[in-house]
Amino acid sequence: MARNSAIEKTKGYLGVYHVLGGSYFALVEGIGPEDLTIDALIERANNGIIKEVILATNQTPEGEATATYIAEN
Repeated sequence: MARNSAIEKTKGYLGVYHVLGGSYFALVEGIGPEDLTIDALIERANNGIIKEVILATNQTPEGEATATYIAEN
């Protein structure tokens, strides 16, 4: 997971988290769908152990598109 993550710094979340590495349509930043770890997240979510997935994305069109893509897959 991400080093020095804001989640880790709070010491308030004891669960497991997954970092995508960008948003689905962040082409301006040179990030495309193939650069994200969406497939790994979906695989982890489908392993039968995880009961809940909370998506935290930016409130931007890119963040919304990312959340929608993941929810539909």
